[in-house]
Amino acid sequence: MNPVTDRAESGRITMMSFDKDRLIGKYNEEFTEPYDDDRFRKVFKKNGPLEWFNPLYTLENVDSFNHGLVEDWVDSTNVEILKSKYFFI
Repeated sequence: MNPVTDRAESGRITMMSFDKDRLIGKYNEEFTEPYDDDRFRKVFKKNGPLEWFNPLYTLENVDSFNHGLVEDWVDSTNVEILKSKYFFI
């Protein structure tokens, strides 16, 4: 996802899950009424894991900036490291 504080083409991994439906569900739960916080317009819950990110254009694949949902294989020995590094659903 794209941080509100960065260029449009910038992207970061924000959430991970073994279950695509749970991931999408959590993403949708984080939405709130748009609000202004200093100089940024935000659409995700304050103090939530997505607060400082812009919403995705699509949940079907990736957009022209490669932001979106990506499926990938992970070596099972790295799962705990990834869980400690990212918001895991």
